[in-house]
Amino acid sequence: MKSDKDIAFALGGLAGNNAHGAGFLQAAIETGVEPGMISFSSGQILWVLRYLQEKMHKKHEPNLRKLLEEDIKKIATTRNYDVDTALLFLFGVSDVYRPAFPEFFSDLLSNGAHFFDSILNKWPHAFITRELFESVPGRLLAPQFPDSFFKDISEAFNDETSMGLIFNSFDPTTGTELVYLNKTAEKLDAASKSKYRWRTDYCEITPSALRDALRLYEYGFDADYHGHLDGAYYRQIMLSELASATDIFVARPIKYKWIGRRLPTGLAGIEDLKTKVGFNGSYAGERDKIKLINKLIDDGALNGDRYKKINLIEIEMELHRGYFDYIYESLEVFDSAYKCAQGKFQELALGAS
Repeated sequence: MKSDKDIAFALGGLAGNNAHGAGFLQAAIETGVEPGMISFSSGQILWVLRYLQEKMHKKHEPNLRKLLEEDIKKIATTRNYDVDTALLFLFGVSDVYRPAFPEFFSDLLSNGAHFFDSILNKWPHAFITRELFESVPGRLLAPQFPDSFFKDISEAFNDETSMGLIFNSFDPTTGTELVYLNKTAEKLDAASKSKYRWRTDYCEITPSALRDALRLYEYGFDADYHGHLDGAYYRQIMLSELASATDIFVARPIKYKWIGRRLPTGLAGIEDLKTKVGFNGSYAGERDKIKLINKLIDDGALNGDRYKKINLIEIEMELHRGYFDYIYESLEVFDSAYKCAQGKFQELALGAS
């Protein structure tokens, strides 16, 4: 088996498909494959934490699937998805988010004042239809994570015994991506390996960084908010920072192509397609940089002593999951990723022997 510094994991998160990364990590634990670094987006923050905790726990066999089952029971309390969805809409999830009912009305008043001001200033050339749509509040949820949640994860990620850990957020007001590294990732030179990235800043992992990385669109913005967004919206899979590795396992919670029975004709399906096309587009840019260097080395255009090839091993979703499936995690998603990852890890072991 190769040294752990030669191996890296790149994990992507996507709402109810986060079980894909969990299944992948369970397979890694059981096959004994340990990476030197892991990059991940928001949906995998909790699973990377659990992966580290389970690996260190000596009293029982690591079992991420059991933790997923417990998560599902907390959300799908009645197992009737219509009822459970209504309950989520009305009450949210304890210590995660709540519906932004109070904020909705305050936003409506604020947006309404802006609507009338805009109409008066632009009359008689005001575009009333546009102004009406822009007055509809966009804040749907309010985050409810306790401060201890961010503090505990920050401490765990910065533990000196942790492997290199990397995640991101995005500042839309400056167009800058923030990439957060723990000390191990810094020592492995993760930032300088991506020196050919622009509009990317590198920072330490802090509770504030975790709060920024978990900020969804649905949390909306106050008029004076100038913070960050969930980095998955900008770069769901982070490969550049892992360029010191020779083998990068990429756990993607979607497929590179549409795998539904047909292209969608309904609104929910088209929203799902938008999500997948956007995530695939950002990944293609990362992936193709590595594929290009590999090809130039093969063609003799780059000196193989100075450059090295990187092997991308992709574990993608093989199940079609749609817009409303993202509300709930799935054991089927976990099991599918687990099985596929086990096969890929075994292939790596055979290739190294």
